[in-house]
Amino acid sequence: MKTRLILVDDHQLIRMGVRMTLMAEPDKYEIVGEAASVPELVALLDGGTQADMILMDIIMPGMSGIDATRFVRGKYPDIFILVMSSDASVHTIKELTRLNIDGFISKNYTEEELTQAIDSIMNGLPYFGRDISQILSDIRRSNKTIPDDVFSERELEIIELCRCGMTAKAIADKLCISPRTVSNHKANIFSKMGINSNYDMIEYAVAHGIISGI
Repeated sequence: MKTRLILVDDHQLIRMGVRMTLMAEPDKYEIVGEAASVPELVALLDGGTQADMILMDIIMPGMSGIDATRFVRGKYPDIFILVMSSDASVHTIKELTRLNIDGFISKNYTEEELTQAIDSIMNGLPYFGRDISQILSDIRRSNKTIPDDVFSERELEIIELCRCGMTAKAIADKLCISPRTVSNHKANIFSKMGINSNYDMIEYAVAHGIISGI
């Protein structure tokens, strides 16, 4: 099944570049809409455009990508959001992680990283570029209100099931929740740990005694 995507960026050349990258794999990706502003995105979604994921810029005239993310999360919570932006400030990343984005790559991404991020998120695994992950790690270390060992019961369940090698879909089936909910929980876990992969999550959890290494 193709991944249906909406491109949101006020720069036509950037949208064109993303479109060309994704059109190289027509069996995997389908661009169902493009928007140069938040109102255009709202019109697409409210007009019935069906999408699996939004590729979201942050810096746009008028309402920002953060406003757009807040709107999508409130009204269309099942749509995945991959942020693609040159704005990788601590403030922006904090705001977006609070809104449970599914991934963030900076605009100096490679074509390989773009498709890797999309595929990872569609498989239930949040994706944050290495530079973004470093900022997340710095935020976690400096944020004394979120200790390393504060994880919800559901988050602990998901960490343990990931350690057992279960996929996001298998975890969703076992816990009777949606894959999208699993992705949300994993995004929270990754944010708290300041990491961006299942391997790092398990390594962190074992090192901090959150789960057994056996």
